[in-house]
Amino acid sequence: MPPQQQPILQGISTELRLLIFESLFERSLKTWRLARFSIFNHAYEVLSSYSPERRPDNYLGILRTCKQFHDEAGAVLYHNRIFLVCIMGLKVPHMLYTPNPRPTGRPETMQMWRFVRDLTLDPLLEPGRGNKAVVLERAVRFPRAIEFGRYLKRFHVVFTGAEDEALPGWVNEVAELLKSLRVKGEVDVSIDGGDEEQEGYESMCKELEMVFKVD
Repeated sequence: MPPQQQPILQGISTELRLLIFESLFERSLKTWRLARFSIFNHAYEVLSSYSPERRPDNYLGILRTCKQFHDEAGAVLYHNRIFLVCIMGLKVPHMLYTPNPRPTGRPETMQMWRFVRDLTLDPLLEPGRGNKAVVLERAVRFPRAIEFGRYLKRFHVVFTGAEDEALPGWVNEVAELLKSLRVKGEVDVSIDGGDEEQEGYESMCKELEMVFKVD
């Protein structure tokens, strides 16, 4: 019997294979610069307005062929993406509403996090009955889902409050739940919305930056 031939892609150099993956993802790499995820009921949903263009061919199928191609192609696809993750309560703000969300599964089961390098985390601190418990429950799960930030090169946390309203008192509880995150790279924490002049906000942001940052 003739010797079994090695698959063509596996038989070429890694450098050439990565160039092929870049060509495969070319349109996506140019158009998909921001992927926004929202946590609903412990699952992430990709909002369609920020999703890559739909293509007739299954250009993501290469990620499911084998572990080697999944890792190499995944790095090409995700490394230069900017990811925005919103942690929301029971009420979905109008600006984030999408009529056709695409569920992608529980955050801790998503393999892409080890490829993500640039991540913005936005806990939406909307007032309202039940929001505190929901946001806290979802926030406590997130650090483990992204392996406590070990792969990140840039990490931005922005605590967003309702317009013209002070942030709820439980913003400190959300911050406490995120303190297990550690990032070897650029880190910044800020407040968006609410009464930014309230005492303690600036010091809280500076403290978190020091906690998150690993030299």
